[in-house]
Amino acid sequence: MEREIRPGVWIGRGVRANQATLNALRPPVIIGNFVTLEEGAIVGPNVVIGQDWIIQSGAKVSGSLLLPPFYEDRLDAFKVVHPGTEIRECIIAGGEINRGQTHEKKIIVVAPNGELAVSALEM
Repeated sequence: MEREIRPGVWIGRGVRANQATLNALRPPVIIGNFVTLEEGAIVGPNVVIGQDWIIQSGAKVSGSLLLPPFYEDRLDAFKVVHPGTEIRECIIAGGEINRGQTHEKKIIVVAPNGELAVSALEM
């Protein structure tokens, strides 16, 4: 069950993050079940992270929605945003978002072969 840990910050069951990382979340933020937020990850505002994602130290996510994989044969895929990666105003369906990449205003679907299918997000 999700719980509000402070105004505008909701976390699910089994979230792995230290208190300093939780305190640094910028509301509004919803963190799903079993998400790992490494120390130094910057999350928010306006972020929803679905179940089982890993946001590594040095990654930045704002204004975005991180979903489970779209393809059935990728449901167990590793869902991670690597260090040095910035995600702004994106919708991402599962998979790995590699180091040092910046994605802004995109819809990203990770294909069965691990490749990113990227479309511009008109807002």
